[in-house]
Order: sequence, then structure tokens, then C-alpha cells
Amino acid sequence: MNFFYVYILSYPDGRPFYVGKGTRNRYTFYGNAFAKRVVNKIRCTGGKVGVTLFPCQNEATAFERERRLVGFYGRRDNKTGILCNLSAGGDGPSAGWTLTKETSMKMSKAGKRKWAKSRETLLIALRKVHQNPERNRRISEANKKNWSDGTFKKMMSMLCKKRWSNPTFKNMMSKSRRKAWANNPIRRKRMSAQMKRLWADKTYRQKVIKSRTGLKRTEETKRKISEGNRRRWANWRKATRKNK
Repeated sequence: MNFFYVYILSYPDGRPFYVGKGTRNRYTFYGNAFAKRVVNKIRCTGGKVGVTLFPCQNEATAFERERRLVGFYGRRDNKTGILCNLSAGGDGPSAGWTLTKETSMKMSKAGKRKWAKSRETLLIALRKVHQNPERNRRISEANKKNWSDGTFKKMMSMLCKKRWSNPTFKNMMSKSRRKAWANNPIRRKRMSAQMKRLWADKTYRQKVIKSRTGLKRTEETKRKISEGNRRRWANWRKATRKNK
């Protein structure tokens, strides 16, 4: 059963600027775009947004109370008061929209079409960003500084171990990577070309060789690497046969 309420968002001095209704954590979304701009201004000046909740017995009561409060304080858009609300209230479902299966399918197809059109443009823009030498230098220096800190290294190591010790996460990542590699020949071709370019660079090649020279691995680590390479090779051959 949903717990319905009406909430008022206020300036640090107590003046209200938005009235809304909702359930669960709806008030944390800070109303409409108009109200969100006010919230951003308050935060930029170091202020804190006030939130007052009024519990209601049911959704109908919440609608009615919202209408009364909006009417009492008035709206800025129609010059009747001080609120950022753009309606008189009581005109939306507190529990959220419930989409039919047909509507969900239509939205999914529309999203896929939109992504197919904009994907290449976005990738080109991202490549330009990642090929910026100054940006790459700054990121490299920041990463080196972070990883030279023993506390940071220890913390990241613990986080990675904790995440990868979760079987659900491990299986999800494994399936996602296999699917991305097997179903995207363009990606495989791009990755192959990228690795060839990198290894053609003598500086990069020497850097990698130097980092691995004298690296001591336990027998357990060697076994895991060997098994992982065998699995990757088997999956690659399987995917190659499927695509032929």
C-alpha cells in the first residue's frame, strides 16, 4: 500500500516556492523544471532547500490538499502568487504512470531508432574528445597521482575484489562482454586495428614489455590466466564460425 503525502519546497528563509504530491521519495525530484532551477540557485549560494511533508489518508485527499495549498499561495506563471507550479494541482498520478505492454514496446522501438541515428555522431564526438592530447595528459597525471597513493590503491583493490566476488555481477559482466564481442564484428575490427596501431609504436611496445619483465606470478595466477585465455580463444572461434 502506498503512503501518499503533499510536500512543500521552501527557500532557506521559509518562503514556499513549490507544492507537490507524491509517494515514497517523490519529493526528492524537486518538482518541475522551473522549481529545479530555483533549487539549483539555492544550492549554488550554499543554502539548503526546506521540505515539509503532510501525510494524507489516500490519493484523493492528497490531490485535494495540493489544490488547496496551490490556491492559497498562488502561482508565479499566472501572477497570482509565489509558487513555481504550472497548474492548479491534482492533475497527476502520485503512484507513477503504468504503461501497457504495447506502449512499452513502441517506446522501446522509438528509442532504438533514435539511438541508431545518433550513435555514429556521438561516437565521432567522443573520439575527438579522447584524441585531445591536453585532456589525455591531464587525466594521465591525475591517475598517476592517485595510484601513487598507497591508501587509494588499497581502497580500489578492496572495492574491485568485493565487486568481483559477487557471482551475479561476475556472470552479468561475463555475458555482457561475450555478447558485445560476438555480435559486433565492427567492434572486433576496430579493436584489432587499434591494437595493431599501438603495437606498431616502439615506445608503447617497450613500455609494455618493461612493465611485464620480471613480473612474478603465483602458480594459481598462472593457472587462472591460462584458463581465461583458453576460454576467450574458444569463444572467439565459436563466434567466428557463427558469423561465417
